[in-house]
Amino acid sequence: MPVWGVWVDEALWFGTYGQKVRNLAHEPYAVAHIESGEDVAIIEGPVERLELSDAPAAVVTAYREKYVDPTTGEPFELQAAAESGDDSWLYVLRPRVGHAWVEGAYLETQTRWTSGDAP
Repeated sequence: MPVWGVWVDEALWFGTYGQKVRNLAHEPYAVAHIESGEDVAIIEGPVERLELSDAPAAVVTAYREKYVDPTTGEPFELQAAAESGDDSWLYVLRPRVGHAWVEGAYLETQTRWTSGDAP
């Protein structure tokens, strides 16, 4: 399911709520990819849950710079678009495995990497 996120300190930081929170509580591991189907980049690894209020300053700054209301020009705050009563959480995915390729040149461009501590 889509989420908004930022890349800071070699990790993907994203906020979410609802069913995704329940799924990640059951299995704290995620796979993420960019929206492009032509320039493909996929990462996967364990996730850690933090309170939104515990977001590092660099993450808050990156989020505010990336996500701006097109009507007002005001930055969106780092938070999930939670409905009343839903718990909103911040997650950090520290990749252990990555895949990348360019559509139309898969054989020439595909790559896979693992971090030193990958299972």
